Amino acid sequence: MNDVKSNTNWHVLLARLLQLILEHFKVQVLSDVPLLANPPRADIVLIRRESSEWTEEQRRWLADGLRHTDAGHLLIEFKYTEGLTFSALRQLIVYDYFYCEIGEHPLDDVACFLVVARTPQSDWRNELGFIATEWPGVYQGIETFTKRIKILLLNELESTPHNASLKCFATKRKERDAAFKVMSRSGLESLSKNIEQFTLGLRRIFMPHTLTTEGWTPDKVMDLGRELKEAITKNIPVKEFLSYHQPSEILRYYQPEQRLSGLTEEQIRAYLEKIKKS
Repeated sequence: MNDVKSNTNWHVLLARLLQLILEHFKVQVLSDVPLLANPPRADIVLIRRESSEWTEEQRRWLADGLRHTDAGHLLIEFKYTEGLTFSALRQLIVYDYFYCEIGEHPLDDVACFLVVARTPQSDWRNELGFIATEWPGVYQGIETFTKRIKILLLNELESTPHNASLKCFATKRKERDAAFKVMSRSGLESLSKNIEQFTLGLRRIFMPHTLTTEGWTPDKVMDLGRELKEAITKNIPVKEFLSYHQPSEILRYYQPEQRLSGLTEEQIRAYLEKIKKS
């Protein structure tokens, strides 16, 4: 991990990816939610639904642990470079307290998650008071001050479509690469061009020998993905490009007269007759 990448606010990038996906299902995603006049810096991402209850379609794209709660507000602290520490837990406990108190949210409507990109090496479960759950990579607090918190270790989450958006930030390259492949196969990227471009940008900044910058922002990642997409589409042969898409995916971008361009009147009439008989 180089110093440049450490200057990036990774929770903001995570929030942007989740926002691009979940906005299609009426779920809000926010980052750096202010709770005090001069709040301490925290890597907080807030997911909250607009509906009165989570729908199956909304839960479908939430990661393990998150998708199993009925709380309407999901408070997430994301640690990419720092790892799992007692300080991170204390910080999340403070934010949980003020979010509930100042926002007047019932405790059972707020769920807390500490998402960690690096896998801890010590006997952290006994030291911090957590136990494994039925979902790989998800741990539940059992002590008085941790029972409201679940810990998600990105390198241990299952490689499934609903975990892919989080696992894109895993520190183990094998896990991260698998997550990007799952994203491509799952249909997530087809929800919008922005998701595809942002994912392309993320893949690029995780590659070795990435060009240096002051720090990656969502806009810079999106621009990088857009440039890569344009470069790919300009250089790929038309036949190969078309092989990646269904005809219906391509034709929807054309007007009716454009779709019929090149066909003779006889061909059009023959096709119309075929439709009538079918």
